[in-house]
Parts: sequence; structure tokens; C-alpha cells
Amino acid sequence: MPETKAGHPDISRKKKRKKRAGKTSPLYQYLSLEIGKKFRAQRLSLGLTLSELSDAAGISLSFLSDIEHGRTLPGLETFCVLCHLLRLSPDLPAPPL
Repeated sequence: MPETKAGHPDISRKKKRKKRAGKTSPLYQYLSLEIGKKFRAQRLSLGLTLSELSDAAGISLSFLSDIEHGRTLPGLETFCVLCHLLRLSPDLPAPPL
């Protein structure tokens, strides 16, 4: 059993999480930024607040904010719901060559 710095057995149940390489890939970063910009621009053009859109989509306000700022990508279902609510085609932006 692993020990803590003080020499006592480490009884914590926390597992070390492995970082996913995918979220740091240039393609992931590009898609998350482009989709976020597209969603934010359309939300503002429709006069919706973050709160209104997140409530309608059934997601948290902080998650929607993370999407709009390019910090994360939504899952497929959430992506489609947001596209429908924002009256956007679910096309993905083409990556730069």
C-alpha cells in the first residue's frame, strides 16, 4: 500500500486521473474555439442571455459559458440541441490546412 509523506498508509480512495491527449490537440482547440464563437455570435444576434439559452438547452450556465469560450466541446446531443435552439445548421467548421 502506498504511504503518505509522513509514512502513514495512504487510505484515500481517489484515483489519479489520466489526462486525455485529445483535448490539447490542435484540432480539438480549433473546433472548440470556432464552435464557441459561432454559438455566442448567434445567441447574441437572437437577443438571448446565457441563462435563457442554458435553461432551454437543459445544461448549466457554466457549461454553456465554457463552450462559448472554447474551453470545451459539447457532446453530440447537446451540440444538436444548441444548434436547433440557435437556428444553426450542425455543420462543423472545416479545419485549416
